[in-house]
Amino acid sequence: MAFIKPRAIDQLLPIACSHKASDWLIGNVLVQDNILNHSSHPVEDARKHAMLLYRTPESLREKFHCNFQKETNLFEIESWLNYHGNQLNKRFSLASYKLMNHLLKTIGNHHTEETIDHFIATTNMKIHIISIDSDYMFPAAEQFEFYRNLKKRYKNICYSTIMSIHGHDAFLIEYQQLHTLLNQHFKEDENIKIRG
Repeated sequence: MAFIKPRAIDQLLPIACSHKASDWLIGNVLVQDNILNHSSHPVEDARKHAMLLYRTPESLREKFHCNFQKETNLFEIESWLNYHGNQLNKRFSLASYKLMNHLLKTIGNHHTEETIDHFIATTNMKIHIISIDSDYMFPAAEQFEFYRNLKKRYKNICYSTIMSIHGHDAFLIEYQQLHTLLNQHFKEDENIKIRG
């Protein structure tokens, strides 16, 4: 949206996302597409796979400790994945999931140095990129590289990182860190208050 309407946004805070899909993300979308097109429970199974991309092994170890539930004959991680698969299936259609995958795969696929230069020349928005150090979907190293390259040509930009073992979902879990970063970002504007 920022590239399409570079003058329409005053404050841009991309959090745990990217201006362009990486090879890792495109590869995982392929796996998701295969699940969605060949599974007998496509939405549920694709969601289970996705949940593993949103977290790290350390995050899951901290949450479940390999606990086994005798009453269900399942590990807690299995029950958790089944629950999230079932819940998404109740509220999300297969066509919607396929569209979301397509959008993930094609993020920024038309961006070139020329489109980025045009964006820089036409915008005056304040940009604050926030990455997560353990994010597999949108790795912090890639976000920092984009920030560093953009900073050479555009000065109204800053970069922060949420430190967490929780991977992509850390922006939902580490809300205190995010709250602090957002407050720092908006502290210059007295009309905007972030409530914790």
